[in-house]
Amino acid sequence: MRIHARRELKKNPGQDIKEAQTEQALRDDRAALAKTDKTRIEFGAKRREAERKVAELTESAAKWKNNAIQARDAGKEDLAMKALTEMQKANASLEAQQKIFTGVSESITKLDRDYDSLEAQIEARGIELEELKAQDAILDVRESLATATNAVHGNTSNAAGALSRAKELQQKRQDKLDATDELSTARDLDSQFEELNRTGGKSQKDLLAEL
Repeated sequence: MRIHARRELKKNPGQDIKEAQTEQALRDDRAALAKTDKTRIEFGAKRREAERKVAELTESAAKWKNNAIQARDAGKEDLAMKALTEMQKANASLEAQQKIFTGVSESITKLDRDYDSLEAQIEARGIELEELKAQDAILDVRESLATATNAVHGNTSNAAGALSRAKELQQKRQDKLDATDELSTARDLDSQFEELNRTGGKSQKDLLAEL
């Protein structure tokens, strides 16, 4: 006889909520990571632009310095003063661009650090979520087996009770039949003794001869 145990798995509402919250946190973190990466790209472009301008202004300042020296040595003071003024402008712009370049570089360094940290957190949460789901699946299986085992034990107990009652009924029937046989045997013996008492143990021929 095969015993079937059916069980509907019931998820733990609290566990479902925790998984949903973790998944939402992961989506939020990935969105923040994508935003950080976009900002890194934008700042990278700004740094390259600042680096290009620094190189251009450095070259321009050097050129106007040489022009100023050349004009001064040639005795052209007015021209030398104009070149000096251009050199000073280039140096002022160069200093500003260098500050921009330094600030952008520092921001990129911080963004890279934040990006790596956030990426590590996302990876850790992803692992945590997978472990949570795996453990939840294991618990589901264990609960299913426990329910099935209980059902089998219950059915086995019922079957054992039914078998015990069936055996009791069989024994009662057997006892009844045995009692009937014993009664029949007793009646047969009574009849034999009555016959013996009536005839005195003599045969029919003996009784006939006594007539």
